[in-house]
Amino acid sequence: MTGKRVWSALLVMVMICSLSLSITAQAVGIGTFADVGQSDWFASSVSWAVNNGITNGTSAATFSPYDTCTRAQILTFLWRAAGEPAPQGYCPFYDVSADVYYYSAATWAYENELVGGEFFTGDAPCTRADVVTYLWKLAGSSYESLASFYDVPAMAPYSAAVSWAVRCGITNGTGDGQFSPDGICTRGQIVTFLYRAYVVTGAMQEQAADSEAEDVSAYEDISQETAVQILWSLEDTYPEGTYWGINSSYHSEALQLTWAGCAGFALYCSDLVFGDLPISEVHSDFDRIKVGDMVRDQSGSHTVVVLEKYEDSILVVEGNYNDTVHWNRVMYRTDPEFYSFTVTTRYP
Repeated sequence: MTGKRVWSALLVMVMICSLSLSITAQAVGIGTFADVGQSDWFASSVSWAVNNGITNGTSAATFSPYDTCTRAQILTFLWRAAGEPAPQGYCPFYDVSADVYYYSAATWAYENELVGGEFFTGDAPCTRADVVTYLWKLAGSSYESLASFYDVPAMAPYSAAVSWAVRCGITNGTGDGQFSPDGICTRGQIVTFLYRAYVVTGAMQEQAADSEAEDVSAYEDISQETAVQILWSLEDTYPEGTYWGINSSYHSEALQLTWAGCAGFALYCSDLVFGDLPISEVHSDFDRIKVGDMVRDQSGSHTVVVLEKYEDSILVVEGNYNDTVHWNRVMYRTDPEFYSFTVTTRYP
């Protein structure tokens, strides 16, 4: 009897231990880590990321939310969020071998134009500019008003991405009018960006649909009435007197042009109106000027954008007007500027 009791007690202890291990494993599996409390600002994001196979912890009991997130990690997270699609070709990066965990993610990122070049540099830290740019590209690379942060230059390749991310509620600035684009992201911050983009705001799905609609309606069938609305809406972002000097520049992805000063501001306005439409004509006929056209004066020293067109005059907005944005200047047909001028239009 004593032996049977001993074996029975041992059996019960084994069963209890097994049950305890099972519960512990299940808890870790749903994202409950020793370093992630329920009241932490990233708790829901971590739980979502683990539940959906976006990422795991750094150990069975830790997530390491304050550790730096690398380039390889963020692009792997995004690849998993996309359903882990199989690459269509070979990985082009010299520093990515076939046996690293992010091989497929790096190849996918290259094929989707998230990254380029010959080297992937997977151990490089992921910055705030990096993550919003990746998300923005995956969401359709929409045209946006320039970001209103002191540390986000108009010509920065991530400017539109920052504006999009802020508008969609994915992230905000870091205070004092700054976005801190070079700020290094932690694992907790990254999964929070993704959680907001994919779940809270629905920005990824909605923006992709909006981009498809814009391609058909807003740009192919652009009208002067639409151009008027788009241009005047810009006054909220760039009110009278906003700084835009000779060194302020803008790069148009659609036209593959980078212009500075007044021409840069005009190019920016043109992209907002016409999207990815190409330049259709350059002429010098005052009567054919339309709202949204870029007008360059006779000396080639100043460019303006047409807000309104009348029989003998135009109303314009311009950058680099005494180093500022200036609205509502009237230019007449008889002005010296129109003795010799060019009009650049993108109307189909």
